[in-house]
Amino acid sequence: MKNKEFFDKLIEKIQPFFREGTSHGFSHTERVFNNALMLSKEEDVDIDVVKASSLLHDIARMKEDCGEIKCHAKEGAEMAEKILKELNFPEDKIKKVVDCIFTHRYSNDAKPSSKEAEILWDSDKLDLLGTIGIGRTFIRGCERKEPMQHSNLKKDISKDDVINRFKNKLLIRGKGYLYSTKAKKIAEERYEYTKKFVELLEKEIKEEQ
Repeated sequence: MKNKEFFDKLIEKIQPFFREGTSHGFSHTERVFNNALMLSKEEDVDIDVVKASSLLHDIARMKEDCGEIKCHAKEGAEMAEKILKELNFPEDKIKKVVDCIFTHRYSNDAKPSSKEAEILWDSDKLDLLGTIGIGRTFIRGCERKEPMQHSNLKKDISKDDVINRFKNKLLIRGKGYLYSTKAKKIAEERYEYTKKFVELLEKEIKEEQ
């Protein structure tokens, strides 16, 4: 098992790949990491793989957001392999980390094929729900210059707005898309809270129109 010094070094090495003030800044990675540790308790998993994959899962996200690449999961898996080799991470564990990262993205056809990959999936998706998920959704909307709602006065409007982002990304990806019982239990409360928030948001918008 790798010690704390190894992961401290890994964290330091990957900082340039993140930009704070975004919906996928390193603070998101920290929460996913903590979720992964929590979900790994009492589970028969390789904790080194869980830690490494959760820290590295979004290292290519900034590249995708800048339009340099199409899929941060695919690119991130390749970047993670290179980084871990440079740090002399065990070869057999590198392959597992690569698989975890490649399969963590919702829009990919590939599905998690190991317990470690399922934990990363669940840990990442939990950060979409609840109060943190609400905050991240508004930040994401700002990043993409999406309005909070469609304007009824403008004919030429964006197809996307923040309310639809909530519906399409958060609520659809709720408890039904998680693997572990523990994650589903946590998501239950966060899902209902998020759903209620969206209902209140739409109600207030209708009242003001």
